[in-house]
Amino acid sequence: MNLVRIRPGTQGQRCVATVETLHRIRDTTYVEDAGRLRAGNAPRVMATPRNTAIGLLRLTGITTIAAALRHNSRNPDRPLQLFRLA
Repeated sequence: MNLVRIRPGTQGQRCVATVETLHRIRDTTYVEDAGRLRAGNAPRVMATPRNTAIGLLRLTGITTIAAALRHNSRNPDRPLQLFRLA
């Protein structure tokens, strides 16, 4: 469960919506809710690289995460080229 502390006068609803949007992307793209990792820190450990990948793709201007992941997974050099590392 994601807990978000909302302060009076801030845009708390936007923050909650962002967390839910990220969870929806992870669930639909990575089928996270169907995973077997439920105990301990395993779910959080697996969510961290997924969140990082989604965030990096968004920083490069990509809006369709699933299509970008499929495109980049076909060639191991593409993610490096995307971030100008190769």
